[in-house]
Amino acid sequence: MNKSENFSERLRKWRARMNFTQDEARKALDIGRSYYSQIESGKRRASNFLMQKFELIENAPASLIADVLDDQSARTMEHAQASGYVTSRPKLSEGRVLKVRRLPLIGWAQAGQAVDFEDIVDWDESVTVEINDPRAIAVRVRGDSMAPDIMEGDIVVASTSDKAEDEQIVIARLRDEGVVLKKLKIVDAAARLFRLVSLNPKYPPIDRTEDQFFWIYPVDQLIKRMRNYKYYI
Repeated sequence: MNKSENFSERLRKWRARMNFTQDEARKALDIGRSYYSQIESGKRRASNFLMQKFELIENAPASLIADVLDDQSARTMEHAQASGYVTSRPKLSEGRVLKVRRLPLIGWAQAGQAVDFEDIVDWDESVTVEINDPRAIAVRVRGDSMAPDIMEGDIVVASTSDKAEDEQIVIARLRDEGVVLKKLKIVDAAARLFRLVSLNPKYPPIDRTEDQFFWIYPVDQLIKRMRNYKYYI
């Protein structure tokens, strides 16, 4: 690897060496089409998280990456055919392996801007947790709607490969209210009607249908804002 090359040049040379289309390359990196195109053309800066992910596969043989893409495609089709409610993105071909992972840490405002977390490039901060979702993210909490259990400054770890289930704590982006952290209750599964409940009694519950969500992900872990202490839910 030539350290003097910028990232977009490395990306273009890697794709040419692998004989990949841009679509195959972005699938190998597990990012969106527009994000990949802008990174390769130099129009957007790649996050440290993406660059670290690229370095893991940069020198991998093309046959190995092709096998991963084939498996990924099959799993995406399987996920699309499955029924369910409030689903998130299909699972990675890596499978659900429980291991220590370094996750991107984003702020509440960044989460409020994202329709897809691939749109966020400023993932220079990270947290390390043990989780089985390779697409998990960490979000720093703002506000007191879930106080006293979850306080402003705490960090929630969301599993973006899973669908949200009844009675789970979730983080969601609503079309009108922005990002919320609530407890999910299924009011009517057939009508796709959900109730979002705060633990803080001063905030009333809100009822929303599925089409009023941009995304909704279950919270897997909670990292409390306390020195040298982590508490997992």
